[in-house]
Amino acid sequence: MTDTEVERLLAELVTELDAREVVGIYLGGSYARGAPTLYSDVDLAPVLPDDAALPPKRYEYRAGRLISISPKALIGWRTQMTQPERAIYAVPSVRELRILLDKDGSLARLQQEAFAFRWEPLQPAADAFADNVLQQMPEYVHKLLGGIATRDESMMAFAVGEFAHFVTGAVATQRGMLVVSQNTLYRQLWEELGRESAWTRAHAAAVGSAAMEHTPVLAPVTLIERAFAALRLYIETIRLLRPILLPGTRRVADESIRIIQQVHPGLEQQS
Repeated sequence: MTDTEVERLLAELVTELDAREVVGIYLGGSYARGAPTLYSDVDLAPVLPDDAALPPKRYEYRAGRLISISPKALIGWRTQMTQPERAIYAVPSVRELRILLDKDGSLARLQQEAFAFRWEPLQPAADAFADNVLQQMPEYVHKLLGGIATRDESMMAFAVGEFAHFVTGAVATQRGMLVVSQNTLYRQLWEELGRESAWTRAHAAAVGSAAMEHTPVLAPVTLIERAFAALRLYIETIRLLRPILLPGTRRVADESIRIIQQVHPGLEQQS
């Protein structure tokens, strides 16, 4: 679609979505950033009063484009900007949104709040969030060890997926990394931690990424290799976040690492 066609489509959708209870409408995602791809969806959000019951998100196609319509309330955004694990996504999303309709100026005020946002007050809560996530990870370590020992692909696949998801969120939150989009999350983390760092190599391998530029480690091609990579990722994550971990979390993590290295001593040399 040309820029003119996109603008015409947006105008039509705003007219259709506007209603008496609608406070405003904004465009988010890659179209708001001015960087859509051929397969990007058009993210539209009608904004309703804070006390309104929000209808579920829905999808439709227009002119071959996927349209997502996700009703929002401003109180939801403001709440998310006080929670570190959500703020890393919410703040950049609000900053980049394109306001299409703003009946009382409330969307503009919200955007101003996002631009005035500072991470420092949330750092203690971010550290606590990361610590809490890592308190839960020894269970997944044992699932990985069990899956590797028995060659249980179902167990390994589940553990690798869950482990990578939770560790990614913990590290991104603790670092206060404002995420441009879900599509850029891994790339931002790799750049934040350094593309040649042990943590990045382990993370890329665990999620099955292809070899990265300037990174001499090829992505694994088997599930069991990804499981080993996830164990290395655990070791590197504990090293990375050790200064902010509570004593109890460190104690259990150290024992988990001892067991990993006892069963698979080669992991220490690879990490």
